Amino acid sequence: MLQEQGALWKQNKEASATEDNETNEQENWQEYQALGGTLDESSYQSVVEKMKSVTTADAVYATQAAVIARAAGMDSLGNSDSRVIAYSVLRSDTNTAGEEHHHSQMSDQKLFAEALRIQGDKESLDKLIVSHPHIFSE
Repeated sequence: MLQEQGALWKQNKEASATEDNETNEQENWQEYQALGGTLDESSYQSVVEKMKSVTTADAVYATQAAVIARAAGMDSLGNSDSRVIAYSVLRSDTNTAGEEHHHSQMSDQKLFAEALRIQGDKESLDKLIVSHPHIFSE
């Protein structure tokens, strides 16, 4: 009987964790959209999933992100910063499906803005937009 109760408790806990994770993912997607995100939901989810397996960004992409951040007056970013990892995942993603509008066609600054939106970093996003009004005027 105790084993059955333990197994039932474990099942309920796992189901609750799954529901909480789905709720968090939906809230993150909604926050991304509220910040002006331009990716569709499947592209957004794909980037988030890829980010889970990356601990450090490619050195070239990390350098690009650091230059963009510095120009926007942001603090220095390392290659393990989640915003840099998001940028690296976005920048390295190629348009293998032949989509007409794919994020690989975006400028580095616009991709970095998407990375900031994915991470929900409104403060840094605002700094980036203000520092590049000619890019974000559209």
